[in-house]
Amino acid sequence: VGNSMGVAVIGATTTAAVAGSLHDGLASASHTGWWIIVGCGVTVLALGLASTTRWAHETAARTAAGLIDHPLRRVAA
Repeated sequence: VGNSMGVAVIGATTTAAVAGSLHDGLASASHTGWWIIVGCGVTVLALGLASTTRWAHETAARTAAGLIDHPLRRVAA
């Protein structure tokens, strides 16, 4: 779904930016799409860096410990 939506959004913004014929204006109109892709890449990089910090690992460990001791887990066992 993400790939299909990405292709649809990039395709729509690129073709909407075409001035004149598609043959002549597609290359310059694709700059908008490339900047959207760059923005998505930077966002993924920032989320990856944020989710691998010491704070993120400590939070995950606390959450896992809380799930192991959860009352519903004891009832199910």
